[in-house]
Amino acid sequence: MRLERIYELDILKSLAIVLLFFHHGGLYGVEVLQMSLKFLQPYIGCFIIGAFIFLAGYLSAVTIKKYPKPDRFRYLKTRFLRIYPPYLVALVLFILLLEVQVTLRELIVHILGLQILLAPLVGTPIFTLWFVGMIMLFFYQFFFLQLRFESMSGLVLSIMLIFGGSIILNSWFQLFEFRYFFFFPIFAVGILCERTNILPVLMASRFMLIDKFIIFILGTIFMALANSRTGMALTFISVLGTDLFILTSIMLALSLAKKVVDAKIGLSLFSFISVSSYFAFLFHRPIWKILTSFMTFRSHNLLFLYTVIVGTPIVIIVSYNLQKTYNHILEFLNRRSR
Repeated sequence: MRLERIYELDILKSLAIVLLFFHHGGLYGVEVLQMSLKFLQPYIGCFIIGAFIFLAGYLSAVTIKKYPKPDRFRYLKTRFLRIYPPYLVALVLFILLLEVQVTLRELIVHILGLQILLAPLVGTPIFTLWFVGMIMLFFYQFFFLQLRFESMSGLVLSIMLIFGGSIILNSWFQLFEFRYFFFFPIFAVGILCERTNILPVLMASRFMLIDKFIIFILGTIFMALANSRTGMALTFISVLGTDLFILTSIMLALSLAKKVVDAKIGLSLFSFISVSSYFAFLFHRPIWKILTSFMTFRSHNLLFLYTVIVGTPIVIIVSYNLQKTYNHILEFLNRRSR
């Protein structure tokens, strides 16, 4: 069964990956009218990861429908093969090119993809790559939910039990890195949006999107107030405020994306960037390292401009071709195994 392409999701994914390039490319060291942009860092960072997590939840719920219940382990195998081998390559490149220092025990944890589950007990998750450990953990949890619960009420109850159980395990044994608790609800909302078919309602354009902008502004204010004293500490009010900002920003982005889709503007470009996004997420830092290793920059602004203007298109093109090649390899192996 071929799944229908939802271009609004392509645009959301493209926006998230392009913002990631600015986020990691040195945007916050740039001054505009002698004003630092560092205050934007938590908002852009949360939106980027939140968008990817929401998409992962939504698309997981879409994809698993292709597999009848007795054949659900094929879904898990497919997700694992699409995510894990490229992650291992990225891990090697981070250690070799970016000189990430890890102990043997930490390396084993990262190879197994358990860094989010076992942090802070066993080291600190590696920057950028921690996202893969989190998404793999979410996929495993979702997979076992689908084996046990078919009804909406059962799914919601089990999501609440998993989240509550994770809180207890964190308080008793220090399991689960703190970011898990910020993003698990976003993953769950993505699943529930697909199950309830509410996405078209969320993307609906009313009042020239004034309602979406107002909700987004309120979500931003709520996040600012929730984190004003403690930063993004693991508290109920901080998680609630941050997740409200993420969900309201996703709602606004999807509504704007629908306008773009209705006008049929740049859909091929957005699809191209969307296809490249996972490999671009994994490999943009190593590629940038190679591109900048033979050059000297007189200022941070020049480095930022070179990274974004030159480095970003190269990352997208290379990542797109790597993803397409990897897809062909997986299809070939799938045919051979039948």
